[in-house]
Amino acid sequence: MRRDDGSLPIEDYGVISDGRTIALVGGDASIDWWCVPAPDAPPLFDRLLDGRDASGRFQIEPTAPYEVRRGYRDGSNVLETTFTTAGGSVRITDSLNSGHAGRLPWSELARRIDGLDGEVELAIDLRIGGRLGTTQPLDVI
Repeated sequence: MRRDDGSLPIEDYGVISDGRTIALVGGDASIDWWCVPAPDAPPLFDRLLDGRDASGRFQIEPTAPYEVRRGYRDGSNVLETTFTTAGGSVRITDSLNSGHAGRLPWSELARRIDGLDGEVELAIDLRIGGRLGTTQPLDVI
């Protein structure tokens, strides 16, 4: 699932949530939308609205051609994306976390990478959104 113009159809996104806000994770394991710490906050990642190269996202993707399989862990909103390349396979697990007593007083995004077999080279691209070009990323934080 390679992007040609930076965009994915909305049906290619999975949703993770901590009960306060949501993040949208593309089929290529790119988090393209996340308003933090609340749904009405400016987006930290905003590529969903504007697929340009400068848009905010947190993408982890194999550098080689791949096949992808995705699904949620049973009984949870923890999303697992498994990439298989000619050289091996890797699983990326995504969640927005809560504490044992409920929501945390902060937002916590967790991304875990597990090598399953062989070797898979990954490209990691973390870009803070610029509110659709209205600000510099350092102003967002």
